[in-house]
Amino acid sequence: MTRPTEPRALHVRLLAPADGALPPLISPRVDERIYRLVALALRAHVLSWYPRLTHDTTLLPALTPLVLSALVPLLRAAPGAAPRLLLSDLPALLALHVRTVRAADDAVAVGLYETRAEAYHAMLPVRGVARLPVAGPPGPPTADMTETTTPASAGDVLSDAELSAALADATTDVRPTPPAEAEVGPETALALDPAYFAAAAHAVLVRHLGPADAASAAQTAIAHDVLGRLVLCGVGRKLGQPWFWWQLALRFLPPACGGRGQDGRDGPGAGSGKEEAREAAITPRPRPLDRARALIDVGIRLGMRMWAAALVLWSALAYALACPPSGHTAVLDPWLAFVRLVARPTTLPARLAFGALDALAAIGGGLVDRVVPALLDRHLNEDTAVNVLGLVERIVFPDGWPSPSPPDPSDDEAARMRRDVVVRLEARVPRWAQDAFFPAPHVVEDESPTNARAGDTADLVLDGSRDEAAVAPRDRAASAGVAGLVDWLDDAQCNAHLVAMFYTAALGALVPSLVVPAGGKAR
Repeated sequence: MTRPTEPRALHVRLLAPADGALPPLISPRVDERIYRLVALALRAHVLSWYPRLTHDTTLLPALTPLVLSALVPLLRAAPGAAPRLLLSDLPALLALHVRTVRAADDAVAVGLYETRAEAYHAMLPVRGVARLPVAGPPGPPTADMTETTTPASAGDVLSDAELSAALADATTDVRPTPPAEAEVGPETALALDPAYFAAAAHAVLVRHLGPADAASAAQTAIAHDVLGRLVLCGVGRKLGQPWFWWQLALRFLPPACGGRGQDGRDGPGAGSGKEEAREAAITPRPRPLDRARALIDVGIRLGMRMWAAALVLWSALAYALACPPSGHTAVLDPWLAFVRLVARPTTLPARLAFGALDALAAIGGGLVDRVVPALLDRHLNEDTAVNVLGLVERIVFPDGWPSPSPPDPSDDEAARMRRDVVVRLEARVPRWAQDAFFPAPHVVEDESPTNARAGDTADLVLDGSRDEAAVAPRDRAASAGVAGLVDWLDDAQCNAHLVAMFYTAALGALVPSLVVPAGGKAR
């Protein structure tokens, strides 16, 4: 009795040539993830229309080396470029994004623009962001592949002209709407431009193609469409959605055990002052011996914590001295500047706290400059590559193929997730920290409309403009307090600019030949 053969993996069935196996790339675990991602992308982008034209099965194996010629060099260059991206470029881009969002809100408040996204794009126009129809670029096709028409040339390999014509008919190119023809409205929105990132993928592809990787123009177009439109824009669209970060925050912030009372303490009985007073009246006064024992207990605990802190500092110092010089300087400064920008310290305790952080960064900055890059190099290993590739696969293909992707949360669901994030943050930030770093603004209650006088509302409108001093507290109530930690992620159109800037910085770090020097000309 013969044992039934195990079915081959998806990437082996689709990508392996008929007379050979898939070549090794980086390591077995990483190779499997890479080939699986490429197989899913090619199946979503090609097999939705190609089997209707011919039964040829050599196109996907022919496209695989083209896609890998651009993808594998980027993955190999990632460990060397990641420290600069994470320690310098990312905090600088986040700070620029927060400043632009705040400036856009101020411009909207005084009536210069109607929406935050419109003001943001006018202040910081970014290449890679264009005004597109609200439907956006088409995602992976979800047509039933079993209902295919009769192939036009069954068993034959399509020529370059036939493949180009079929590709043009099967894929709809979403072009950006010209500014003169596009009006700010519900029918268009600012989003990542698929054509721009397809061109960027084409530039990377051309720089890494060797003489042995000669391919037709249609095959090259399919390869850079898969990388630019499907992978980069598919991942970037999810990263730009506020609900994506709300879901991530809710996953790492489980709900607190009890509510928060008016006195700022957590627990099911927080704020019950009468019960506490009754318990205090019943509890007998501590004796002197009990007080001495309590002081001894506090001293022992304090000494143990100080000893643990000393051991941690000693271990960190020994590790820092053992680390070689990294070449990075002042790695904490960009992140401290970003945190200061988000927290907006206005009270005296907050300013003193940030002053203490600056002093500690100045004292131990040399050790941090050694430790942090060394830790990054240590964690940028095979496991990290496997996790990142798996995350990209889950973002682009949440339920695999050909199952349709789950619908995005509605606006009401996204707003509810944001409220839950704010509530859980408030439950974990102590009351004294909220009062010091996120003081709630004092909002003066308006009079009821029935009792309001005509002269009271006249102060709010001067020559058709809004008085910001009168309406700003109520307009900005949603971003007051702890909610100010997340208000700069509320707009998906503004977040698209941040994603496009990060993509540009990443491509420049991974492929330095794409960067045009200051004052130079693009080749």
